[in-house]
Amino acid sequence: MKKKIVSLLVVTVMVLSLVACGSEKHDNSSSEETKVTEEKSDEKIGEDFHADVEAGLLWINKQGRVTDKDGNIIDAYSYITANDRKTLISDGDIMAGYTMTDDMQIIIDEEYISMTEEDSVGDTDYSYTLLSIADPSVKGRQMTVSEEKQAGGGSNIYTRIVDDRSEYHSDIIYGNWWVDHQINGTPIAYYVPENLHGKLARSGLSTYAGYESNPSVTLDDFKLIDQDTCTVDSIKRSDPDDFGTYAFYLENCQKQTDESGNMYFTGYIDADYVAVYGGFDNILNGDNVFMYADYVGLSTNDVPIFVGAYAEFVEEYNVDADASSEEIENTDNSVNVEKLPGPEYKEVTVEELYEDRTSYSGQYVEVTGTIGAQEGEDYYLFPVGEYEPAIPMKLEEGVSAPDILTDAKIQGYWTSTLGPDTYMFLFVKSIEEIE
Repeated sequence: MKKKIVSLLVVTVMVLSLVACGSEKHDNSSSEETKVTEEKSDEKIGEDFHADVEAGLLWINKQGRVTDKDGNIIDAYSYITANDRKTLISDGDIMAGYTMTDDMQIIIDEEYISMTEEDSVGDTDYSYTLLSIADPSVKGRQMTVSEEKQAGGGSNIYTRIVDDRSEYHSDIIYGNWWVDHQINGTPIAYYVPENLHGKLARSGLSTYAGYESNPSVTLDDFKLIDQDTCTVDSIKRSDPDDFGTYAFYLENCQKQTDESGNMYFTGYIDADYVAVYGGFDNILNGDNVFMYADYVGLSTNDVPIFVGAYAEFVEEYNVDADASSEEIENTDNSVNVEKLPGPEYKEVTVEELYEDRTSYSGQYVEVTGTIGAQEGEDYYLFPVGEYEPAIPMKLEEGVSAPDILTDAKIQGYWTSTLGPDTYMFLFVKSIEEIE
């Protein structure tokens, strides 16, 4: 609920800011517009729509038609109409870059972001850009994962990436936080490093009062925007109320302030223009930073809005011109695990895991069933002698592939989330066949 309220406030303020900024600029420049209008008064209206708008010569009537200031319809612009949301339509397509005042005069939308060649960072291999800010010494770095008991005296055991670096973006970009370096794939641990955990959980991203139960600090809810496995376009179409943290490289930061005095930054993720709310005093105009933030919605002109939690300054490295995403993935890393005494496994049934999936999330469980199907590298476990329900399983490193239609006792780590895209998996640590 906290996140939803924060999201609504941020998006509402941003939208109000856009409207206010457009109105204020129009009012302050009235003398300049009058001058332009006078210069164009002798010219014929209808030859250049954009020029006519800049000169302040066009209005929209109640029927949605383009007129002059006296209400005369401009036949040359008969293909342009307007809807009740003050959006111009040209032959069925939205005309971005224009809006209307309260008295329905057509004006330039100063808040519209048009990607010109000067603005865009160009059509480049974005994986190369990410590699250029990642320390090459971490490529193939052997990660260490610790096991720790649940905070507050709970009996659950969780895994965490050991925090032994002053920055995290290099390991993230080289895929060291995921199995086989598959970015945004299977996490090697449940929690992000402790220091980053604290920065995220205690920031505006917190969605629960409980520090340890904040999903923004779990790797299941953490994504790197690499424009391949996770893109800005896919985030635009996602539900802003979903929990999680996005990490991304924000280029050419520019400080902005909305009408309520809240600071935000605009910048680029690859060639996508975004806005990030947050009071990062050390970030200067023109800086490039690696940002950890939560997505909260779109502005009226479809600019993604994030709430930032933490940012890292980056250093540029020389990268081979042939570097690509394969350079990130094709490395051979392994994971050191600093174990506590073996975890206690809770005995459950397949039906219990399936029906009450979130109650067991984050716990080590022991379940007996029939391995009844395989899909790619995933397996499905059914109740013995039954065909439903089924729970999906992933084999952890070192676990031998089982035979299909085998009854077995499975020990593993159960994780599940709720939402439009329900996620559940049993990460298998051992398989014992039974007769």
